[in-house]
Amino acid sequence: MKLGIYLMGMAIFALPMHAGEGLRKEQSKIKGLLIVTLPNDDFAGTASQMNCTATEADRDSEVKVTMNQKVGESMGKALNEVQKYLKLRHSDWPRGYDIEIAFGDKYVPKDGPSAAVASALLIDSLITGSEIRSTFAVTGDMNADGSVLPIGGVSAKIRGAIRKRCDVVAVPQANIKSVSDMVLLEGRSNLYKTQLFSIDTFDDAFNVSRAVPDAEMAEAMMEFDLVADVLSNKGEKYLGNAKVHEKLEHVLALAPNHLSAKMLLDIGQRRGPKQLSLEGSIQAIRNSTGIVMSVVERGRIKNLADNLVGDKLGDAITEARGLQKLIDKRTEGYLKAVMRLAENLRDYQQNPPRSTTVHNRKVSAINASLDVVNDEYERLMSSSSIMEELMFEE
Repeated sequence: MKLGIYLMGMAIFALPMHAGEGLRKEQSKIKGLLIVTLPNDDFAGTASQMNCTATEADRDSEVKVTMNQKVGESMGKALNEVQKYLKLRHSDWPRGYDIEIAFGDKYVPKDGPSAAVASALLIDSLITGSEIRSTFAVTGDMNADGSVLPIGGVSAKIRGAIRKRCDVVAVPQANIKSVSDMVLLEGRSNLYKTQLFSIDTFDDAFNVSRAVPDAEMAEAMMEFDLVADVLSNKGEKYLGNAKVHEKLEHVLALAPNHLSAKMLLDIGQRRGPKQLSLEGSIQAIRNSTGIVMSVVERGRIKNLADNLVGDKLGDAITEARGLQKLIDKRTEGYLKAVMRLAENLRDYQQNPPRSTTVHNRKVSAINASLDVVNDEYERLMSSSSIMEELMFEE
């Protein structure tokens, strides 16, 4: 049996073959949720169109799965797990085809394991002939046993899916806390702008992704659409309505992994999330004060007034203050330190020093507060209990 190999930037995976009757389809497509780097070095989530095409090769040749562009090592390893799983799922493989997975935005670098589940669904669709819902998007890593693993950037990826008008989105079960964090920070609307499902196995993803779902899944999606229409048109006050609760309970009876229905029902029954996860707290602090660290890292203190239009530092301080009741208590010291740094920077910007003495004093205060920020962050990252929780937080 040949294992996946990585050659000249192209991932090539030799799938073990047995005599078969051929593929049921020659093409399939899906939207995979990925994180992309923007020109300003920021990151954003997107629903990238992924296409899978099988072309005829030598009749007796083994099927090879390739990517149409250079991908990173993490994505290569994830796809290797995918092909192992599919070998176990389908004991009888066809021969005489080459299979290529292509990203619509093929000129954007790709890495990370986020496309594993999407790739597995694409190849499985060729083998079984099953159609994938055109407005479905998915993200998630996979093991060779079919279990779905967590990934990063969930909230950004959900936003990307909504922008691309995906009406059904699947995310790993292990990322539920990330979705709760998204609700606390961004509001509830993302829960009904699309139908979010949690997936723990490939079968979970398969069931949600079907263009023609089974009767129970179809009914669950239809019932949830009715709730979403009420919330979109009449307002979120209806989350407290008993009939809305009944609808959501019915959706969950039909589809227990309907994450949107579960979270909206919890919120309607006052059992919704109240505090950010540890990871979500740290990330929220970093996001809210990103402009602060940008100023320091780029050494722009002397030219603050020229480099920052408006009161961006004031906005960052206000946003950070809004986190005080949401963050994990263990990150309070870090938040206060970053806020103090922002206040010192803002004081320099709003009240520019007119003498060398004042300049030196203010810069000294900025540097001292920056040292506290670094110390607080190091305190968090050097804690074995915190690091263990960050590594295994679900």
